[in-house]
Amino acid sequence: MGESSPHLSIVIPLYNAAPNLPALYEELATLEIGGGFELVLVNDGSRDETEEIALRLARASKIPITFLSLSRNFGEHNAVLAGLRASTGRYVVTMDDDLQNPPSEVLKLVGTAELERRDVVYAIYERKEHAWWRNLGSQLTNLISNYVVEKPRNLYLSSFRCMTRLVADEIAKSRTP
Repeated sequence: MGESSPHLSIVIPLYNAAPNLPALYEELATLEIGGGFELVLVNDGSRDETEEIALRLARASKIPITFLSLSRNFGEHNAVLAGLRASTGRYVVTMDDDLQNPPSEVLKLVGTAELERRDVVYAIYERKEHAWWRNLGSQLTNLISNYVVEKPRNLYLSSFRCMTRLVADEIAKSRTP
């Protein structure tokens, strides 16, 4: 992390995100973060205009944007790993591309991590607006992780989270999702 590194990197895996990407970018562009921030957009084999829109945004953006395009769909977790490896911020927030995570909540995640000196902060949804099958998959993932990684039962693992550079770098060393 060099002198010119931003305070925050926001990593967003993209999959067929063309309908949401302009609005997501506009909301993120309004954030005021001391020390600045960068966006790391990772196209995970989208079959729509996601790549063209992301490249257009990157060219016109006043916010530094790193754009990665994976050769095919490797899955959200692999796209996040690629984004973590490309990120440079002191803190890293990961979030979905579907606007289920309000971009304004990024400030709360980072603020909590800083104030409470936490290495990782997860967001908890009041109500998830995803399709039933996606919510079921999320519940199964959390149930399985209770046993596989010996996660505390009351800890909800969310894709909307903030982590320190140290944690991001350690996770990025992984070669498996």
